[in-house]
Amino acid sequence: MNQTSLDNPGGAADDGHIARIVRLETQMDNVTSALVSLQRAQEAHHQAMLAGFESLRDKLDELREDTNVRFDATTQRFNRSLTETTERFDRSLAETAERFDRSQAEAAARFERSQAAAVERFERSIDRQDKRIDYLGNRIDHLESRIDYLSHRIDRLVYWMAGLMITNVVTVVGLLLRATGTI
Repeated sequence: MNQTSLDNPGGAADDGHIARIVRLETQMDNVTSALVSLQRAQEAHHQAMLAGFESLRDKLDELREDTNVRFDATTQRFNRSLTETTERFDRSLAETAERFDRSQAEAAARFERSQAAAVERFERSIDRQDKRIDYLGNRIDHLESRIDYLSHRIDRLVYWMAGLMITNVVTVVGLLLRATGTI
């Protein structure tokens, strides 16, 4: 690529002032169009990043809502199961009391068997409920770790976008300084 007379101080006398001004204006038009193109690209990247943030925020909201719904449903099932177990236990005790009234000796033996069975059922029910609660706790821990991961990912995107914006600003300033001839 040959140097123009603007780049070559010794050849400046060969060109007229008007030709030099025309070349300068042409170079400034090229710089201006490059700046507009860079600005559009930066705006497109910014919009894409904002859309990505919105998508991640929506996903977090969905996960949080889904977790709340599941937790509420499980709590209701637990409460229903506990109520049913309590009612069954109460019915069993009432039956045992009736049998006891009919026959002391016979009722005493039946009462012990019934009470042992009821306690065993109740303990099994409590064990099942404990397992369900443990499962829900593990599930909530998993979802909280997922939320932490997505929050970390959002932070990384923010840092990346800040770096991109700083790079674009430095590039634009460099182009302006170069165009004005200060560099």
